[in-house]
Amino acid sequence: MKSENQIFVVGGASVDIQACANEAIRANDSNPGKYAVSCGGVGRNVAVNLSLLKMDVKMMCIVGNDSGGKNIISDFEKHGIDTSLISIAKDEDTASYISLHEPNGEMYAAVSSMEINNRLTPEIVSAKIEEINQSSACFIETNVSADVIRFVAENCKVKLFLDTVSEHKTRRAADCTGRFYCIKPNRQEAEILCGFVIKSKYDLLKAADFFHGKGVSNVFISMGKDGVFFSDAKQNGIPEFCDVNVKNVTGAGDAFIAAVIYADLSGASIDDQALYGTAASVIALGSEESVSSNISVENILDVMKNKNMNLKRI
Repeated sequence: MKSENQIFVVGGASVDIQACANEAIRANDSNPGKYAVSCGGVGRNVAVNLSLLKMDVKMMCIVGNDSGGKNIISDFEKHGIDTSLISIAKDEDTASYISLHEPNGEMYAAVSSMEINNRLTPEIVSAKIEEINQSSACFIETNVSADVIRFVAENCKVKLFLDTVSEHKTRRAADCTGRFYCIKPNRQEAEILCGFVIKSKYDLLKAADFFHGKGVSNVFISMGKDGVFFSDAKQNGIPEFCDVNVKNVTGAGDAFIAAVIYADLSGASIDDQALYGTAASVIALGSEESVSSNISVENILDVMKNKNMNLKRI
């Protein structure tokens, strides 16, 4: 029997160290600032955002048998996320992500150590594929291996959502892009997948046509400060909103896709999905946390109303 409102998340979970400089960063020098340590990872962040949106979430990832891994599992449990599918690697450290930010919250650089994610194999996922196919949807991201992405893409029979994470990791999903119901690359990642440069509105439409032609139903292309372009082959546009007091850009994209998934599974149109996602990212940008504790359906609707959000058609 199909489990309504249940979503599987297949992805990475890591220990995040975010450092923010007090002044504009000077290369090749020591920069005064502050730092914070928290649980993170795209898969983890999306899972927690979905949980805050009252979704029934099951997380599939791999962590080390160390303090970081134990803290991550405890964090999932605190948010009511099912951890029964999390594997523990006894001989490897939990993934870590270290980012350096300018005073305005914009990321200057980051270093990730994610080798442990390669220990999540198609064989591990295969044992649970029937359970995944009894859920409402599955989200996967490219911190896991190309083999796992391909296996899920070929065997998942429910709505499948993809976040391509980074330019380097995007290539892991390149040969099976058309099997996803919804994708959310940024502009550079979309260029890798479609094979041409995206500079204009025409290029965005051309990219959307390319993805729809491959079989993707819903396309969201993040363009940083310029917002997120969306298309479902019938409607397209870019949500517009008032300025945001940015405290931290890490996690905004994760909040966006989580809200899109929630809205889609609630039966919302592509227009409303884009507005939900943008409102969630606005909340995330105003928080110093990788996942804002203020994420909720009520707060998303409040932002949509009070930020005078509207859609600009392409």
